[in-house]
Amino acid sequence: MTRSTSWFFATSVVAVSLLLFGQTISQESPDKFSTELNTIRSEIIARTDSKELPSVSVGVVRNGIGVWKESFGFASIEQNIPATPETVYAVGSLSKSMTGTAVFKLIEDGRIDPKSPITKYLRSVRLRTFVQPRNDYKVLHLLNMAAGVPHYWRYCYVDSGELDRCAKANLKAASFSAFEPGSYHLYSNLSFGLAALMVADVSGRPFSRFIRETIFIPGGMNRTFTHRDEIPEAVVIARPYKQDGKPAADFQFEPAGGGGFYSSVNDLLRYGLIHLGESSGG
Repeated sequence: MTRSTSWFFATSVVAVSLLLFGQTISQESPDKFSTELNTIRSEIIARTDSKELPSVSVGVVRNGIGVWKESFGFASIEQNIPATPETVYAVGSLSKSMTGTAVFKLIEDGRIDPKSPITKYLRSVRLRTFVQPRNDYKVLHLLNMAAGVPHYWRYCYVDSGELDRCAKANLKAASFSAFEPGSYHLYSNLSFGLAALMVADVSGRPFSRFIRETIFIPGGMNRTFTHRDEIPEAVVIARPYKQDGKPAADFQFEPAGGGGFYSSVNDLLRYGLIHLGESSGG
């Protein structure tokens, strides 16, 4: 295999027996679960030692308890900075889950009715429809990626100096529905980009501020960010690499709500525990 772009790996597992939390897998519980994790660990070590992967960070939760967190390889090969469970990675489509959680916070608070039209809440962008009247497209259709909104993404490069303009222009240009609501499921980054805008419009706060104040901070997720340019300089970010092993340019994935967030394995463990009912969000 060729070298891959630096990537993030986190797993949440629920089983019968409990293991103690530690930097390595407990050797005192030689059950199938531990054996499988050790097999995964050996494979990760082989791939990072061979430089096939720059770094991997792993977190596993079992029965509401963290049983394994460990990092392998380097966040920056050139600077010889090792990856740790606090290293921040681009987490891709895990962003959709977090955006959806923010929407459901507003549903919980009675500020969004999931059966109401998207247009009731989405005010900063006009959703164009070509098949059915706009009011037929409901919030649940959007969250289920069944609102006819197309799949879409773009990389906005950090050194371009145009991150904000790039993000806004792309989202507005692609805000349309192409088929009847509920008739077809189409995997769609843009659906969750629009969901993030909806959260901002309803809450009256920028989406990044709303999700930080209601989900991230209450959940202890102080190394989770919705945009690349929000990350403080002191925070170690896993550098992206091309398949040939050369460093790639830093970028912001847009729409951010559909795939542009950054987080650490420690924070993703906390996030998983929130959804398992073992921790609290806002």
